[in-house]
Amino acid sequence: MRNAAIRIACLLLAFSTISTFGYSHPTPTPIYRTFELDQLPTFDENGMDLGTFLQEALVYPIQAREEAIEGKVFIEFIVAPDGQIENPTVVRGIGYGCDEEVLRVFEQMAAWKPGIKQNRPVPTRIVLPITFDLE
Repeated sequence: MRNAAIRIACLLLAFSTISTFGYSHPTPTPIYRTFELDQLPTFDENGMDLGTFLQEALVYPIQAREEAIEGKVFIEFIVAPDGQIENPTVVRGIGYGCDEEVLRVFEQMAAWKPGIKQNRPVPTRIVLPITFDLE
């Protein structure tokens, strides 16, 4: 019985060695934070800066307006090397439809100019506060 267990263990070890032989695990691409970059990502939609774009694109949710909800929704996303927005996620929200509205706008947003590190575009993690104010 003990010999059978040893043989099984040896076979498992041999198969795991064979299956990983010659295989290299891909090195994940680092995602940079803004302070690590030589040039920050920028948004420019037909001459509009990000603030102006958000003022025009965001619609104050009816439920939030009715309940007089104000505050900041913090959204985190990655600007990919090609400028596309990836993985927009609300990291701190205020509810009442505001979180969903911010996600809607960021999921449809046009490409940015990517962040630059050592003269090449790199993925960059950004966290932005988006303010909902009834005034």
